[in-house]
Amino acid sequence: MVTNFIDVNASQVLTEKEFEEVVSKGLVAVYRGQSKTVYSLSDLLAFFGYKGKTAGVVKLKLYFPYAPILHILTTAIASVIPMEYALGRNYDAALAESNNGKNPAAWAKYVIPGEDDPSFKKLKDYPVSTGPYYVAEYLEDSYILLELNPYYWNSDLWVQLYGYKP
Repeated sequence: MVTNFIDVNASQVLTEKEFEEVVSKGLVAVYRGQSKTVYSLSDLLAFFGYKGKTAGVVKLKLYFPYAPILHILTTAIASVIPMEYALGRNYDAALAESNNGKNPAAWAKYVIPGEDDPSFKKLKDYPVSTGPYYVAEYLEDSYILLELNPYYWNSDLWVQLYGYKP
């Protein structure tokens, strides 16, 4: 599904400095019905009302303009997972070979399609989350215990909803 709309091999992982070069030419941001042209990462983050660290930037190259891509990126098929999960014990070699994410095509030989893929097995046994909750404990075919994720990017939400931070 992702490869129907995104040229994965032309997409890149950017450092904040590299992103600053891209956004310095002007980037139109749209949020909560407002739009604004920003010229720096700090302006972009301020526009979104975000204060805190970032984990870098992923530049996605679309084959053509496609607004529903945002919906696709929020589905399980496009889940954000640690690179160590996707690349397994070959993480260091794959990262070096890809020039730190500048050439994602280099990762293809490290990914095994299907249930034999090490990342599939690791995600099954050690699930991860970038969302408001994380899997604290689970027993297959029995239960899952979720807890508030203190590293969630919008953890201030817990103050608004419940009156405390995790």
